[in-house]
Amino acid sequence: MLPTPPSSTTLPAASANPLTCAAVIWDVEVPSDAIDVTVAGGWVKLKGYVDYQFQSDAAFIDLAPTHGVDGLASGIKVVNPCR
Repeated sequence: MLPTPPSSTTLPAASANPLTCAAVIWDVEVPSDAIDVTVAGGWVKLKGYVDYQFQSDAAFIDLAPTHGVDGLASGIKVVNPCR
């Protein structure tokens, strides 16, 4: 469990910090409307539901090399669309 400072902000990926989320928004493999991004104290936390594992992986890979990010936690859950 990551500590979340009281000044954290949770926003949909499309409206969170543009510098942090631009890669996720422009990545066609990531359904940015299905992912929430929390930015607090240098940490970025991803939450939401996607249909396939590659979508979760792509979001993580997009944000991992972002300058100024001290840590990245993915709480994205993969749901099987066939069930």
